[in-house]
Amino acid sequence: MKRIHNNLLIAAAVAAGALTVTSCSEKTDFTGEWVKGTPANVTDAFQPSKLATSTTKIMFERNPSSTDGNVTLTADYDITPAASDTTAQTVVKGTATVTGTWSFDVDDENDLLLSYDMSTVSVSMADSSASAYKDQVSQAFMRELTQYSVLEDVEVSKDGKTMTVELQSPERKVVFRKTN
Repeated sequence: MKRIHNNLLIAAAVAAGALTVTSCSEKTDFTGEWVKGTPANVTDAFQPSKLATSTTKIMFERNPSSTDGNVTLTADYDITPAASDTTAQTVVKGTATVTGTWSFDVDDENDLLLSYDMSTVSVSMADSSASAYKDQVSQAFMRELTQYSVLEDVEVSKDGKTMTVELQSPERKVVFRKTN
């Protein structure tokens, strides 16, 4: 009888440990689509221009049979040409996208390593008159990809509506809000 009691205690302890791991992974559930809370000023990448901003979106999908998954990074660019530019539009719009995979960093499970398949990079402009900006959008996006190769200290709010990550070069915190 004592042996059965001890086995039950061990089984209960194992079950409690499994629940702890599950709740820990739920705390950092970052799957879904996220949009950066504030557009980044990228005017320097679009000279000559009056103003250029980039809004970053990131989509995480978890592979159900492992601890990694797919990632899609998208940047929407709004470029206001300089007065001397002959473009008729007031704001030029472009979008760049890439897909790849994410995995947890083996040294720190709060960090995500993102690996992009560069053959999937696509750049599209809102209309043909904006095509002169396509190369600049592509170059700005490639620079952005290097910043989003490691996401450190990924934290998701308890309500699951905001995600904070730390980026390097330059070091800063970025806040995303969930879109779906």
